[in-house]
Amino acid sequence: MLPLSGDYVASSTSSVPEDFLTYLSEAKRQVDEELRRLISSLRELKLHPQMAYAALSQGKRLRPILVLMSGEAVGGRRAELMPLALAFELIHTATLVHDDIIDGDLLRRGVPTLYQQWKDKAILGGDALFVHAINLVAGFGPEVMKNVCRATLEVCDGEFMDVSLNLPTATEEEYLLKIRKKSASLFGTAAQCGCMAGGGTDVEVKALATYGEFFGMAYQVSDDLHELETEKTVPSDLKNRRVILPYIHLYRHGSAELRNLLKETFERRTASLSDAAEIFKGLEEFGSLAYCRRKIKEYAEVAEKSLAPLRNNQYKDYLHHLLRYFT
Repeated sequence: MLPLSGDYVASSTSSVPEDFLTYLSEAKRQVDEELRRLISSLRELKLHPQMAYAALSQGKRLRPILVLMSGEAVGGRRAELMPLALAFELIHTATLVHDDIIDGDLLRRGVPTLYQQWKDKAILGGDALFVHAINLVAGFGPEVMKNVCRATLEVCDGEFMDVSLNLPTATEEEYLLKIRKKSASLFGTAAQCGCMAGGGTDVEVKALATYGEFFGMAYQVSDDLHELETEKTVPSDLKNRRVILPYIHLYRHGSAELRNLLKETFERRTASLSDAAEIFKGLEEFGSLAYCRRKIKEYAEVAEKSLAPLRNNQYKDYLHHLLRYFT
């Protein structure tokens, strides 16, 4: 029933009510429909093929759904919130385009990346998505614009941290700051600005900003774990030498042999399937996966509690379900 294609399938539907799944499915359908209409309106641009290829690729549309749900939770109307929701999806898509260029990735979700299709010209497609997102945000006033620009700058800073972290010297604190900027900032700002655009009070805006940020933290650690636990080939983070929390924990708490394998892999060695299998075995044996699951739970609990000041309605319930469903 739920067409949420993306990096992974969300948690079991058995623990969430049917009306939430219906809401999620319908919201995603509307976001996809409006996104197609928006991109179609830009056909006169020479960059239209690149923008369409990136923006209309399959995804969970989680950030625009968070905008809609947060705005509706405080009395906002979906039709009025939709341009802001689309802006967050365009920003997110642009960051993925730039990630793929930096990493040289040829596939995303099993489909050729914009980078593979257009090489270095792909960066112009990402830039165009950023610019059009800001154009959409402009209609929501200076405060929303200021928050979106701040978050987008933090995403760029977080991406720089991501490619700069070195496993032997990286600390957990550095990693958490990186994902707070690169991932959680956009989640938090999506919920915050959705609430602002929906007419929320200052208390509600603050509550939803906190909810979105900690949701984003839980989501990113969960996303890092998911590929490790399900990937049948060498995980992309290991292949691209991206430092994530499980590797940091294992490097600090694993055996000397595992530390040496990780160090060599991140400094000069191309990881093989057997290397990946050995590292995954170590992640289980030395409690790195369990540690990350505890961190996910801690962040999710903060997000849950932050919703307390919101008025009681079905959308507040949906925000609780959204957090549980995706973390």
